[in-house]
Amino acid sequence: MEINELIICTNIIVFSFFAVRMNLLTAMGALTASIIGLLIFFSFGISGIGLLGIFFITSSLLSLVKNDRKRKAEDVAAKNHKRDVVQVLANGGVPMLVALLPLLNISVDKSILLLAISLASANADTWASEIGTLSKRKPRLLLNFRQVETGKSGAVSLLGTLGAIGGSFLIGISTFIFFSVSFYEVIFITIVGFIGHVVDSFLGATIQLTYQCPICHKETEKEEHCGQQTVYKKGVRLFTNDMVNIFSIVFVTVLSYFLL
Repeated sequence: MEINELIICTNIIVFSFFAVRMNLLTAMGALTASIIGLLIFFSFGISGIGLLGIFFITSSLLSLVKNDRKRKAEDVAAKNHKRDVVQVLANGGVPMLVALLPLLNISVDKSILLLAISLASANADTWASEIGTLSKRKPRLLLNFRQVETGKSGAVSLLGTLGAIGGSFLIGISTFIFFSVSFYEVIFITIVGFIGHVVDSFLGATIQLTYQCPICHKETEKEEHCGQQTVYKKGVRLFTNDMVNIFSIVFVTVLSYFLL
């Protein structure tokens, strides 16, 4: 390993654990993020790290923007903005697997695009959630467009939808900057990344696990609310919010592999 590579690897690890101090990651989340970052660096170089950094920095900064509506949404969500190991893998697990392929001498056509698409899907959904909860209007369920409370899984809003498109496009244009992909490929990344958000919202509205608080009767993703254990309300028990995230990213990445 050359000295420049050693410096970059060290910076990846230091930055990941600095995120712990910034209250953005747990210690195990930071360790997992370090591993993902290192694998992406060894496979895609500094450009790959740049792309990963765009996702992590923008999504983390958006999570720090707060208002009363977002605080109410966080009361429903299973976890807060401080990402643990499961949340890191939910968003970074597929990019990590894409990065493993070249290291294992497995030839995968358009591996850079697959990396970008997996990050675009994660970024689209994150931006939709973080920006959508700032909307003054209540979101609507994707299936029947009935108005629901802010933060409910499977609900969409105009502001959140625009955020999803913007988050996906940012990864697309960043891929153009870092890897010199074509304009067509930027559009493809943007569209497929947005589709990942739509799939995530559909699963959130249909099969995602939901609990209900026995005290305030609010539907929530939390296993505990108002100091009491919540009770099962609906959904498939395996499909937590993190599992829905993983599935939607896997879906669009695999779909893209066959379309490219």
